[in-house]
Amino acid sequence: MIRVMILAGGRADRNWIDKYNTTRHLLNVFDEPLIHHTQTQLLKRGITNIEVYCDEKLFDRYVIDGCTAINSPEVMDSHECLMWYYREYIANFEGKTILLYGDCYYSDGIMDKIINSDEEWYIFARSNPSIITGKQYPEMYAWSFNQHIAKVIVNLSIIAKELPKAFEWGEEQADYILYRMLCGLPEKEFVIDTKSEVAKNCDLNG
Repeated sequence: MIRVMILAGGRADRNWIDKYNTTRHLLNVFDEPLIHHTQTQLLKRGITNIEVYCDEKLFDRYVIDGCTAINSPEVMDSHECLMWYYREYIANFEGKTILLYGDCYYSDGIMDKIINSDEEWYIFARSNPSIITGKQYPEMYAWSFNQHIAKVIVNLSIIAKELPKAFEWGEEQADYILYRMLCGLPEKEFVIDTKSEVAKNCDLNG
């Protein structure tokens, strides 16, 4: 069983609202809102367990038929580190778990890789500064992991000690804290060595 969680419970980006009069989730992509496009991609690929986490006031605007709207608890807000801290929310011991962000565009090719990866865990990320947004830190856009890794994540009690540091480094680093733990990397090692064995689990072309 594949469980997909689309996280759209964060704070709206004021700059996007001021410029486009809408949130990033609702920007049009191929004549439909971005977050709708992601759900459509999943439904077309036969995924039936799709959960969209957002404010209940946005259910009608964010969630399409065939997907489940879930009122976003505090832990699913814009801070990814909070999401990982309360890791029991993402536990799926019956198959694959896929975490996607509601304000991110996924090409069909990338979506196929995320869904069909046979690796125990797989991430879609950008390891270098963005030439589009100007952000200097790396970012992760999707996670896919099987039931074994779900158990590992749930049992990583060290997460509770490490994640508060994400607030000091910036919330965007939370995914990389978990990445380091899974790879056994040094505490402050954020760089992904593209020649390393663990790099096979990473799509670094985001």
